[in-house]
Amino acid sequence: MIQSAEPDAPAAPFATTMGTPNIGEMTALGRRTPSAQLPRAAVAVRWGIAVAALATLLPLLLLHPPDHPGWLLLFAFLVASADSFFLVRVSPGSYFSISSAFLFVYFLIAGATAAAAMAALAQFTVWVVQRIRRNSVQTFMFAAFNAGQHVLSCLAGGVVTMLIFQSPVLYRPVVHGPIPRVTVFALFYLLSSSALTYMAAYARTGMAEGRPRIWPANTLWVTISFLIGIPFAIAIRLLAPAIGGYAIASTFTFGLLAGAAVILRLNTSLKSGNNELKAINSIGTLINASLNLPEIFGIIARETRKVLLWDGFFIALGGSKTQSIEMIFLSETGTELTRRSIPQGAGLTSKAISSGELIHYEQNEREREIVSDDSFRGRRRPKSLVIAPMKFADEVLGAICVQSYESDVYGRAHFRLLQTIAGQAAIAVRNAQLFESERAAQKERDNFLSLVTHEIKNPLTSIRGYATLAREGLLKDDSQSAAADAIAVIQEESARILRLTEDLLDASKMSAGRFSMFLRQVDLGAIVTQVARRYQATAQRSIDVQVGELLPNLDGDPVRLNQVVENLISNAVKYSPESSPISIGLRQSESRIVLNVTDQGNGIAPDKIPLIFERYYRLEEEGQDVKGTGLGLFITREIVRMHGGEITVNSETGKGTTFVVELPIRSQRAEENVTIK
Repeated sequence: MIQSAEPDAPAAPFATTMGTPNIGEMTALGRRTPSAQLPRAAVAVRWGIAVAALATLLPLLLLHPPDHPGWLLLFAFLVASADSFFLVRVSPGSYFSISSAFLFVYFLIAGATAAAAMAALAQFTVWVVQRIRRNSVQTFMFAAFNAGQHVLSCLAGGVVTMLIFQSPVLYRPVVHGPIPRVTVFALFYLLSSSALTYMAAYARTGMAEGRPRIWPANTLWVTISFLIGIPFAIAIRLLAPAIGGYAIASTFTFGLLAGAAVILRLNTSLKSGNNELKAINSIGTLINASLNLPEIFGIIARETRKVLLWDGFFIALGGSKTQSIEMIFLSETGTELTRRSIPQGAGLTSKAISSGELIHYEQNEREREIVSDDSFRGRRRPKSLVIAPMKFADEVLGAICVQSYESDVYGRAHFRLLQTIAGQAAIAVRNAQLFESERAAQKERDNFLSLVTHEIKNPLTSIRGYATLAREGLLKDDSQSAAADAIAVIQEESARILRLTEDLLDASKMSAGRFSMFLRQVDLGAIVTQVARRYQATAQRSIDVQVGELLPNLDGDPVRLNQVVENLISNAVKYSPESSPISIGLRQSESRIVLNVTDQGNGIAPDKIPLIFERYYRLEEEGQDVKGTGLGLFITREIVRMHGGEITVNSETGKGTTFVVELPIRSQRAEENVTIK
């Protein structure tokens, strides 16, 4: 499905939809535009040409009606059938038609006025057939303009031919010299039609866009159609008497040309499809051979441009749940030009990612520039873009966007192609992300092993050394005090290793979802006071404890809450000067108990506050070797969450840090075993 951009966007776009096409206009420029958005000058030119054609043709038909209405209906049917079912779209805005051969032969047998009437009837028939088949987005205004363009072109060609050859070909059949007369007629028909097309394009968009879009794309293939139609018209005229009349000759020639048109269409489709398959295969082969994202993006940009012309290209990374989307703009050679981030919800790219559907944007006539969030700033603004989400299973990893400075460059075949490329890109991006995640996990494991080895090696070295001193002291009666001191150090270092192993075990259980607690009534004030006294004695630090009066007990696990308090006080001792005091406050706030632990250390930089609760993260104090595994605050946060509470940090660089823990007094899970999920 193709989703139209929302009408209340900053620059209101419009889009074609596979199921329900917008009713509007498609000119030789190939652009689809709702009629209400056409400039007044363009509307005036279209209706002016239609009215001028009608005002010219009606008097001529009244003066010189067609001699054989049956011929008019026959050739109108042939022309309408040719343009309805055998028109070949060579490229955007470029069409090859076989209908000119039957227009020319009818000119030869009935004159220019009858040919003009037949062309008008045929064009209205084509419009009706296409609307019934839902292949057209054209309004009646454009149908009238298109018919009027053919009428005026036929009459102009007939008048010039009559003046040059001094024969009444405007309202009489061509009896003598069919080859030069039909050639002149076709030439001036082409010139008149091109002039009217340029006039309509200028009124609509200005020649800056109209000229490169009409020539060579459109006019060239109209010329080719005419050059092929002239000899076939002459052949019908010359062979008709010999093979049973114009009906048989025209029908036989129609079948022959229709077959040629089908072959050309198949050849064009096969060539286009072959190029697309080659590009898709090349993209799939190249990007799946790499796990480097910048290299993958460069390959996608280069290979996509071989089958899908674009003036701007970017790949967006980020899903619907991310806060921002990163856009990587690339050149034709796959070189990265720049990167830019937009917030989630801004621009058409974000809408494509959040909806998971392709978006096709066409700038309307009155817009100055495209939505800036989806373009490369500092360059010319695109007028047409397609954004295809990169979907991996049900997850959207980002999007691919192609942009053009011209209008209506992309059609349904391009949409399907870009969606296929986006699907391949999604697989490559996910593989690269998984590879990067594995590398990051491997690096984390290596860092963890290094950290644990370092943290265990130091106390084990101390234990070994002091065990030797203790042994020597026990062997010597006069060194009993030295042995006692050594044993005390051994006990302290053993306790440190025990805490390390307990932290590692807790972190492992949390990762595996097997971390349990047993809730019961707990006096948190007693726990805080006991832990503070122990640290005040061992750390020789001033610790000020303020516990509110008549604090109620709360539902919690006393062992785990003791772990929380100890981690917070240990952290305050570790990251503040030895002479600075530590303040601890415990109070009740409505149905919650609030614990504050404040130190007067160097504080935490704002950009590091979100990281301090991450596993294995440690703040590095300048000039100080801080011991620890970086698990204390991670475990503390998880225990607080399991109790239904929350922990926050208030810190100012150079003035200290305050950790605030809020715990509910009553838990719905009291007296239950609680396991972290």
